Amino acid sequence: GGLHGFRVLVACIALGVMAVAGVGSFSRSLTDGLAREGRVILGGDVAFSLIHREASAEEQGFLRSQGRLSTAATMRAMARLGDSRQVLSRQVLVELKAVDAAYPHYGKVTLEPEGDLDRSLAPRDGAFGAAVDATLLARFDLKPGARLSIGAATIEIAAVLKSEPDKLASGIG
Repeated sequence: GGLHGFRVLVACIALGVMAVAGVGSFSRSLTDGLAREGRVILGGDVAFSLIHREASAEEQGFLRSQGRLSTAATMRAMARLGDSRQVLSRQVLVELKAVDAAYPHYGKVTLEPEGDLDRSLAPRDGAFGAAVDATLLARFDLKPGARLSIGAATIEIAAVLKSEPDKLASGIG
């Protein structure tokens, strides 16, 4: 193909080299970040997940013998705004995370308005407290103090989680 074909070949080689270098650089950055911030991302040294069951007493005993233990449970559910008997009640799929008092081992949960996580999660006036992501408030056009229904439970939004997802994990510390 002459000189034009040679230029295309050189351009393809240059593009290939740039792609390989870019992937290598991204991989190194990701590996370095995990090595530096792994504890904070996990909230501990190790995280274990079980599906459809809680850890047995024997399993929990073993984990406690290895260090401090924090337990969290997650599930997906439909959150409703308004009376569930209304045909036009607004609802959205949410992911719930229940945490224990040891949560988190590393990092800090940052709330808006600034406050204590235990106080935000405490039940009040017949409703469970919750700290929620700002996208849920935007989706329903809500503010802290508003109430939602999840199944038969009433949830009062007490605080908003600030955007620091690397500091909102749990595990063994």
